[in-house]
Amino acid sequence: MKAIEDLTILFVDDEVNILNGLRRFLRKERYQTCFASGGKEALEILESQEIDIIVSDLRMPEMNGLELLQKVKVHHPGTLRLILSATRDIELTIDSINTGEVFRFIPKALETTSFKQIIMDAINYYLMTTERQELLEELSSANSYLNKAMTEIKEVNAEKEKLAEDARFVEGRIEQNLLQSEVPGGIEGVTIAASTIPSGHLDGDFFDFIKYSSKQFDVVVADVMGKGIQSALVAAGIKSMILKSLAEHDCSHGMRANCPSRPADITAIENVFSRAHEMSIQKLLEVNMFVTLCYGRFDLKRSEMAFLDCGHTKTIHYRAQEKTYAFLEGDNLPLGMEEHSTYVAKVVQLQKGDLLVFYSDGITEAENEKGDCFEPEKLAEFVMRNEQLHPQELIEQIQETVMDFSGKDSFDDDFTCIVIRIE
Repeated sequence: MKAIEDLTILFVDDEVNILNGLRRFLRKERYQTCFASGGKEALEILESQEIDIIVSDLRMPEMNGLELLQKVKVHHPGTLRLILSATRDIELTIDSINTGEVFRFIPKALETTSFKQIIMDAINYYLMTTERQELLEELSSANSYLNKAMTEIKEVNAEKEKLAEDARFVEGRIEQNLLQSEVPGGIEGVTIAASTIPSGHLDGDFFDFIKYSSKQFDVVVADVMGKGIQSALVAAGIKSMILKSLAEHDCSHGMRANCPSRPADITAIENVFSRAHEMSIQKLLEVNMFVTLCYGRFDLKRSEMAFLDCGHTKTIHYRAQEKTYAFLEGDNLPLGMEEHSTYVAKVVQLQKGDLLVFYSDGITEAENEKGDCFEPEKLAEFVMRNEQLHPQELIEQIQETVMDFSGKDSFDDDFTCIVIRIE
């Protein structure tokens, strides 16, 4: 920003004596001075150098002061304009001030103190106006930069949102194609419904059905610790290992042969998970991840389910005849928790009207605004109160109730729920 030392003031007067007097009078001032004997010379000076303030006599031959200052206003609008005038010209001078032609007038004859004060007032006004203009220009430049930056940020955010949308689409396809399964048809004696609602990011929940006959099938529900693509890949790998282990132990053949003894059927499941553990434990330890799961093998001819639990959410068994519920849980640790593990299965007797509810912690760990969770007991009691609903309707009511409880229209973790009614 300019200082007084940076300013140049042009004095214009057709009287040589006045110009000479001004030179002597102003020689010690801090600002720069230059002089012109008429309007034409003044315009030439204005074209050749930067003039900050011009002080012109009013009455001059060829071009009077007002004509000169009008031209200055048009061609050099940043130059502050003052006029020297006699008392007889006061009305014309004031009119020029009011119309914006000049900033102020200096009366003739010149009085030393008053003259210097008027010049200093003009300098202060000029510096203030110039500083304000520079600040406005800086502000305008900053606003332009900010607007440009905001536009770029919006473009980046739009691109990020598009990438996020693409990622969610890919994650949805991964969950749909690798981790979730459809309810099998052609199973007699049960009604099955299953639903999974993604949380908006890729989690490690998965479930699957393995059908052996119209009366025999398996169901597995699992959850890999953590979120993201790594959890999903681990989930897909564990699912694949369980299916591979089933194939190696020829469980499908055993089921088709009606698994002649209960202990043999339980032993088969235990062997399956021992083999799955053997195949996966080193990989899980390397990535420092574990998997909770529950596995149910349904034999509807015997009205029983062989059940193995590895630290998963407690499966709900609603007993229709007793009108009570129980939690099915085992003593097995999640896959990946310890290098050496023994798996123990249990047998659950089933009766007509019973409900089996398998679910993920996206339901029971949903929190309300107070930080309270939708505990397993709350879910079990809800199932018992609504046991008459069709399994699909029951799942939909569970979803709506949990959302009402949390006050949200989405889940922080994947919602997975399977309901099996014994007919």
